[in-house]
Amino acid sequence: MVGILVHGDNHFIVRGPLPDRDAARALIRHWYIIQIGATTPPSLEEWRISTKEFREDLEWAVGKDAPKEDT
Repeated sequence: MVGILVHGDNHFIVRGPLPDRDAARALIRHWYIIQIGATTPPSLEEWRISTKEFREDLEWAVGKDAPKEDT
């Protein structure tokens, strides 16, 4: 399965099943800041970022609110 995970202005094209709310949040935290050499936690191993997909193949989408700015 291919889906899109959106967080604010960022989006990730993802291979894997539709994540539940907690898994979506964990994926965003894991991928939001690139960490060279970091390993994927076992609970998130069923998803991976994909770089080449066709939008016709998207089967799911999850959106999360953008981080709030201080005013």
